[in-house]
This record gives sequence, C-alpha cells and structure tokens, in this order.
Amino acid sequence: MKKFLFGTTAALVISSLCLPVTASTPLKLFFNGKASSINAVMINGSAYVPVRYVSENLGAKVTYINGTINITSKDAAATSGNVLTFSKDELSKMRILRVGEKLEINDLKYSVLALVHEQKKGVDYDKIIYCEETTGIVGNFGELPSFAIQINGKITKLTDYSFSAEQDTKDYKRVYSYSFPHKGEIQCIYYFVNGFQKSKTPIGRWIP
Repeated sequence: MKKFLFGTTAALVISSLCLPVTASTPLKLFFNGKASSINAVMINGSAYVPVRYVSENLGAKVTYINGTINITSKDAAATSGNVLTFSKDELSKMRILRVGEKLEINDLKYSVLALVHEQKKGVDYDKIIYCEETTGIVGNFGELPSFAIQINGKITKLTDYSFSAEQDTKDYKRVYSYSFPHKGEIQCIYYFVNGFQKSKTPIGRWIP
C-alpha cells in the first residue's frame, strides 16, 4: 500500500489547493485499513488522492513554495545526516578486502564473514555477519563496531538495524550480525572499530 500511494503522488493535488477537475468520480479512501475522512477521485481512468493527507500520514513533510510541491520523507531526512565522504587520499590508504578475508591489526583480526540477503514478512533485509578475534589468549575487543554501506557511490552510516550474536562469545572471538531493511546491491561495507563516535575513519572496506 505504501509503495502504491507514493507511486501515485506525481499526479496528485495538495488538499489545501482548489483546482478544477472534470469528469470525476468520488472513491472511498481507506488508509491502513481504516476509512479516511476524505475521498479519492477517479478522473479519466486514473485515481487521485490529496498528496498532503497521504504524505503526512506516512510521516512525510509536504511544502508548497512558488508553484513547487516538495515531499520529504523521514527516511530521507534521517539519511541526509548520515552520508559520509572520504578524500581520494583517505580512500587510497583504506584497505580493500573481499568478504571472508581477515584484516590483522596488532593482535586482533577483523573480518566481514558474509553479507546475507533475506526476506521477512515480505520485507527485504541484508545481514552483515562479522568476526573479531585475537591471536592471544584473551581478547580486548573494546566497544561494538559500526558499519557504513556504499550504494551507487553513496556511503551511508548504518544506524537502523537489529543486532544479534551468531555464536557464543568466547574470550578470543566474537561473531555478531547487523540486520537492516534494504533492497538493492551493496558495493562496499565500511568497518568502524569501536563505533562511529570513537572511529572517524574505517579500518577497511569489504567488497561482497
């Protein structure tokens, strides 16, 4: 339903505007299974609904300025502050590894073991499975890491995810996963040891 509603917004009208329509047929509008206080209309075989009503009920912000309609979703607003950029010099110094390869720093080894795609209740998810282990007897791993993903050249911090253990934590090894809703091809996974707050640059980037 959400995809259908947003897919039709290109031909919608803002509810606060009074635009003339002809040959229209009113249609009962249901929003998330509940009858709406407003109607949709059918004009020449196409369904039209008020863009402000639908967008704001889906958590988006609608503005009308100088004849232009702007729709901004919460996801877009949240993502804009999480976009990362690196200089060519920073990228050149960053290790590039394949998923499954290990990167050793001092007495610790880091690796992205797998990038798994799965579907839950019709929603697409990706899961990053990573491993941190030590060559010593007892590992001092520090805080949990953070990850960023690159899609179509754009690098975005991963902030909306569920965290789980893939196997029992041992003194010398921990294997966890970050699962997040996503659809599309991930080009790179950026690994930030001890999280975004303490690690300004990743230790490396893993390519699926």
